[in-house]
Parts: sequence; structure tokens; C-alpha cells
Amino acid sequence: MKKRFAAALLAALMLLSLAGCASWDPGTYSNDPMSELYDYYQPDAPEETPSLTAFVLPCLSGVTLDPITCPDGIQLTVAALLYEPLYRLTPQFETENVLAQSESYDVETFTYTIRLRSGVRFSDGTALTAQDVAATLLRAQQSPRYAARLTDVVSVTAAGSDAVTIQLAQDRRSFTSLLDIPIVKSGTEASATPTGTGPYAREDDTLRQNTFWWRTADLPFSEIGLLSYKSEEAAAYAFSSHDVQLLACDLTSANGSIASTSGSYTDADTTILQFLGFNMSRKLFQDENMRQAIGMAVDRAAIVSAYLMGHGAATQFPVHPASELYPRSLESTYNAAGCAAAMAELNMADGEGVYDLTLLVNSENSSKVAAAQEIAQALNQYDFNVTVRALDWDEYLTALSEGRFDLYYGECKLTADWDVSALLATGGSLNYGGWADPILDTQLAACLTAKDTYSRSTALETLCRRLRSQTPIVPICFKRTSVLLPNNAVDAITPTAADPFYQLENWHVNWDTADTKTDTKK
Repeated sequence: MKKRFAAALLAALMLLSLAGCASWDPGTYSNDPMSELYDYYQPDAPEETPSLTAFVLPCLSGVTLDPITCPDGIQLTVAALLYEPLYRLTPQFETENVLAQSESYDVETFTYTIRLRSGVRFSDGTALTAQDVAATLLRAQQSPRYAARLTDVVSVTAAGSDAVTIQLAQDRRSFTSLLDIPIVKSGTEASATPTGTGPYAREDDTLRQNTFWWRTADLPFSEIGLLSYKSEEAAAYAFSSHDVQLLACDLTSANGSIASTSGSYTDADTTILQFLGFNMSRKLFQDENMRQAIGMAVDRAAIVSAYLMGHGAATQFPVHPASELYPRSLESTYNAAGCAAAMAELNMADGEGVYDLTLLVNSENSSKVAAAQEIAQALNQYDFNVTVRALDWDEYLTALSEGRFDLYYGECKLTADWDVSALLATGGSLNYGGWADPILDTQLAACLTAKDTYSRSTALETLCRRLRSQTPIVPICFKRTSVLLPNNAVDAITPTAADPFYQLENWHVNWDTADTKTDTKK
């Protein structure tokens, strides 16, 4: 959905926030965490109808555009026009073939054979080969961005020039949903701008249409300008001053100074899950009824609206509501009275706090601190005394690893097959709460081995029913990322988390008709 905004555009970074900032000081915390923000929505403001004479993107000076190793944010936005994956995800997290023509799976050896689309060439005119794909995937397996999703990969080999075989360590039928990894021509990785198969190729400070692009779609821009900046903050200001026309960023946080401008945003759903976690070593949380009651105290929709500024999707399960696999039939409606009744049954009536609890949160994002504080206030209506501790990333991670918490506000980037094994399987790498349930372990495995959409949906519904009854975590929401554009300058955009230019061929650009440019899609 596209909306008008008055943009706060500093230190806006996409996806997982792993970098820390100053620790939260409870003495200076405001109950209105958005008090420093701009007037976010301006429905009554007069609408501007600008037209474009050029389309310019920001990039970081001296920083690689290699999609495997470049930083999140600005560089990945540019890279989305230069490179293509084997598969891509739709806004509903369904898998679409791109460079992959077809695939087969050997259930006995857990091996995928992926046949490449014929006739695909890189922007330098050379043919895409299986060797290029294998080399990219092997690099991705060693990269911070993609390593976690490729842990099951045993080997990647080229089978001739037009097919790649990928052997896995376990049965995983939805593995192709993990292969939205941009492919780079082997041997060009060391270049500041490696060679790709995407709709555009870089020439100095300009992106020009790739004359060798395998698709015949009519693109809205024959060329796209690039302006280099030393920081994301400088690029944000450049958008404010209309020097660049697009910025992909996280609008859930507005730390730092604020630059206001008129424009519009279109949100894209992501797989970044925010949730409330329990320390299962605490006797209080060994009772599933207690965990359920605490989950009932969380008003998910209110948290998304107030603290993520609407840039999120409330969820009761670790599956995005936009996905057809979301178990909507299992949903329940938030009910404050029902929550109070559940607490009363557990002898948690209003009164003095008798359970002193610490709720841990990473301080790098003000919206997460605010959400944690809101949850604490909701629980403190009962016999809890919840104190929020906001720590920088390193301290936060150390405290989780050492079990020095009662509750924690967590964030985890899932894959599009909705595998939560790392978070909830016994001994999972992100299972800081120490949850262990053999039944759930079996159900997690069943989700991975489901052979088609129907069986996967059934397996996920069974899993979510177990999660609802046991409540090892309290899912709260999935974050959204935002694509910013000059107001009314571009229509019909449908971005995804990985690709702000998804279905670029459908964009309608309002060009200045007085300008000499004719590279428009009328």
C-alpha cells in the first residue's frame, strides 16, 4: 500500500538490526517513544503532483555492489537492478522461477538438480553457465548474509553447462524458496561492480538497459543515474532534497535528526519476526497456562500501530499472514477481559507486584524498546513487576547466551519456508529460552519434508496448533520495509523485501512532458 508521509530519513537501515547503539537510560525514557517524531501522516495536506525529468538512485562511494558481500540498504537496492536469482519470492512469499528453468528432487539422496533457463546472457554478452551459479552459491554459503539458510548444503556442483546439483544434509522439499540469491559471473567477484544478468548494467555513474537481457519486457527507464554518498544518512538527505528519487529503508525507527520532505512510501512485507521469549529455566514459565496468559496480555495490533508506525503485520504464529500457509483458522481475537480472566485463574489478580521479572531488549531500535515497555506495562496490571533492560547488541547477545533474563523481546529473520527450527527446536542455535519438546521437534521436521503445498499447509497448521497450546514464544509481528518515492511520481509499484523493483515493467512513471526524454512507459 502506498501512503503519503513526512519522512524521517536518518540512520534508516533495512532488515536485521545487529549493530548496537547507546544503552537505554530508564531515567530518560518517555512513555511516548514517538514524541520526537514528525507528524507522520498528513491526510489533509495539499497533494503535490511532481513529474520526473530523470530517475536517480543513491549508492555508497567506494563500496562494492557485489550482492553477496555488499552492505544491506542502498547497495542492495542498486544491486537488485544488476543481478538476478535462480528463484524469487512474490509479495505473498511464493516461489517464482527466474534463472532456473526447472528442477527435480531425488528424495533418496536429498539432491536437487536445477536446470538453467536457456539463452540467458550476462550484461557483457557471455552465456550464463552452471559454473557461474555454483561459484556464486558456494561464496554465498560462506557469507554472513546467506550462510544461515545454506547450512544444510553438503555440496554444489555444475552438471555440464546448464544444470546445477545441490545435495542437502536432510530432506527439505521447499529448499528452492531459499535460493533467491543473486547470481554473479564467476571471475568478476573482485570488481567493484561484478557482472550480472539483470535488466541494467553499470557504466560509470549510470545504469543503462542491458541489451543482452533475456526478457523482452518494456522497462520504464532507458537509463538510471547514480549519485555517490559517503553514508546512508547523506543519501537520506539527498532524497529529502529530491537529488535522488528512491530510497528503500526501515521506517519503524527514527533515531537521530529528522529531515522532512513530501513524498510517498510503499511497504513490502518481510520475514523478520518480532516475538516475546521466555526463559524456560524459570519455574514460573514452566507452566504452559502461565505462558498462554502472558501471550493474551499482548495487544499485537496496538504495538504495530503505535510503535512500528504501522510498518508491520501483527501475527499470532511464526508464519506471515500474507502467506497462503498462514493458519488463519487458528487465530483468536485480542480480548482484554479474557486476558484478565486468565490471569485471575492463575491468581494473578490486580495488586502489588509479587513476581519481579526482567524483560531484555536490544537498544538499537527505539520501536523495539517501546514495544517491550508496552508489554511490561500490560503485564504490570497483574501481579508482575517487569523491568525493561535495553542493552547494546553485544551485551544483549551475551545476556541471552548466559540465560541472564526472564523475558526477552527478540527479532529473527526467517526463511520463506517458515522454518523455525533454529528458534524452537531442541538445542536450536537461536533457542535462548531453552525450549525442548520432542513433539514439536517431530512437527518441525514434518514441515521441512512436506512434498507439496497442501501437505506443507497441513504440517504448518499442526505445528501452529502445538505452538498455540504450548506457547514457547509469543509471536508479535512481522516488520515491513518501505520504498520511498516522490509523491505521485511513480505508480503501480509492488516491492518485495528483497527487490524494490519487483515487476518493474509494470511501473508507470509520470514524466515531465516538457522534458526531451521519451524513455517512458505511456
